Amino acid sequence: MDAVIGTVSDKVTISVQINKTKHAGDRQSRHDHTQISENDIMNVADKAIPSISKALLFDRIDVGDYIHVNDKKSALNLIGILQEKSPYNLMFVVMTVMIKPNFVAKQGTYTITV
Repeated sequence: MDAVIGTVSDKVTISVQINKTKHAGDRQSRHDHTQISENDIMNVADKAIPSISKALLFDRIDVGDYIHVNDKKSALNLIGILQEKSPYNLMFVVMTVMIKPNFVAKQGTYTITV
């Protein structure tokens, strides 16, 4: 059995910038009787950050992967891609948004439910 000689630790901060494509902007207003606000998008993305961080840490996703964020309360779905701006700066680019309770992302897309 190995002997424990001590422990070391360091804090990791993951900061994610959220951008949207022109298509995502167009999709915000294409829903019957509902406008998806930028605040709605930011709130759902913000709720997903801990899960995105954990998935990165445990090698379930990587930079360049597509991510589907589903808000079970509002049925708002975000589809985006995780990009690296610099070694310690990630960017989640929202490619499209939709309100659809039973939306299923294409195969190979990592889904996070918040």
